[in-house]
Amino acid sequence: MPPGASAMNIRILRGLCVLGILALAGSFVWAGRIKGIDDGLREMMREPWAVVTLLDAYVGLFVLAAWVFHVERRAGVAAAWTVAMLLLGNIVALAYLLRRATRARSIAEIVSGAGQEAA
Repeated sequence: MPPGASAMNIRILRGLCVLGILALAGSFVWAGRIKGIDDGLREMMREPWAVVTLLDAYVGLFVLAAWVFHVERRAGVAAAWTVAMLLLGNIVALAYLLRRATRARSIAEIVSGAGQEAA
């Protein structure tokens, strides 16, 4: 890998995380102005593909939670992030990844947790 490539990759990852957080936050505001979450969830549960999409999202969040428990040194910190992800979704997952990317020197360090201090 050329010198500086890892730092550039981390900057790109950080930027993608910020864009994802902004996109999700914007979509939350947009949807909330149209319909309350309780009405939206009731309608969703009547649509089979909406249920499948929701299940897919939660399976992915549980896989992500397993990774969080792998890389975090303290189980309480991992549990807190996991609960937040399960309640609020991928906006929290992106915030967690952004936090790791801010502290890391390489993509490998983000994924493995090596070299990072406990939260």
